[in-house]
Amino acid sequence: MARRKKKPNILLSLILLILLAIGAWRGGLLGDTRTYEPVEGTLEVHIVDVEQADCTLMIGEAGNVLIDAGDVETADEVAQYLRNLGITRLEYAIFTHPDADHIGGAATVISNFDIANVILPGLHESDVPTTKVYAKMIAALEQKPETNVIPATPGEICQIGELKMKILAPLSENYSNINDYSVVARFDFGATSFLFTGDALEKSEGEMLERHPASELRADFFQAGHHGAKNANTPEFIRAVSPKIVAVSCGADNKYGHPTKEALASFAAVSATVYRTDELGTMVFVSDGEEIVKK
Repeated sequence: MARRKKKPNILLSLILLILLAIGAWRGGLLGDTRTYEPVEGTLEVHIVDVEQADCTLMIGEAGNVLIDAGDVETADEVAQYLRNLGITRLEYAIFTHPDADHIGGAATVISNFDIANVILPGLHESDVPTTKVYAKMIAALEQKPETNVIPATPGEICQIGELKMKILAPLSENYSNINDYSVVARFDFGATSFLFTGDALEKSEGEMLERHPASELRADFFQAGHHGAKNANTPEFIRAVSPKIVAVSCGADNKYGHPTKEALASFAAVSATVYRTDELGTMVFVSDGEEIVKK
C-alpha cells in the first residue's frame, strides 16, 4: 500500500517564521554579534551615538583606543557596542575629564574589558570631584591593578603600531572650569591626523595656540569641542586646526542647542564637512593612511 505524503505543518512553519522575524528584529536592535574585522592597513574611528554625551572608539591593527564612555544611562550600550565588534581589550582608554557625560560608562567599561592603560587628567586637589560617577570609576580602577593609570602629560607620545598618539593638553594645573582639564590628544596614522579635545574651552584652546606649533594643531579630522558649544571651537583655534572633517557628538533637540551657530560658523569658515550624531546616529570614518572617508 502506498504511503500517503505528510501534509506540511502550517502552524509549525508559521511559528518558525515568527521566531526568525523576532530574531532579526532583536539583531537589528542589538547589532551584529559576529566578530568585527576591519580592513587590513586601515584605522577606523567610530563616533558612537550616546545622545548628549561623548564616546569615540579607534580600531587599529595593533590595538584599540577608547576616548570617553558616554553617560550613565548609555553605559550598557557602550559595553554592548564593543562586544558586538568582538572587542575584549583596549590598549588605551582616555577619560578626558570628570563630567558624567564623558565618564558615566567608565566604570562599566573598566570592569568588563581588559584595558592596558588608562589616561586621566591631572586634577588640582581642590577640583577632584566627589560625585558618585567619579567615585565608581576610581573604585573600578582600584579593582584592576594590572591596568596602568597614567596622568595626562603634555608632550607624552605613545605608539600603537602605526598609530601615534600625542597628548597636547591640559597645559595648566588649576582651572576655574573643570572642562579645561580635558585631555587633548592628537593621533597620526600615515599622512592622516585626528584631534580630540573633549570639553576643552576657550582657555585651554588659547593655551594650545600659544604653546604648540601650528603643525601639532593642524588635523584632517576634528571632533567638535564640548559637543559644538559656543564657548569652545573658537574661530582662531579652528583656523589653526583647519580640519577637512568635523564630527559632532550631540543629542537630538538637546537643550543646549549644540552644535551652536557660532561653532558651525567656525567650521564653515574653514570649509569643513560637518557630520552630526543627532542627524546620522553612530558614524564610522576610515583612514587608509592617505585619506579619511565616512563609511
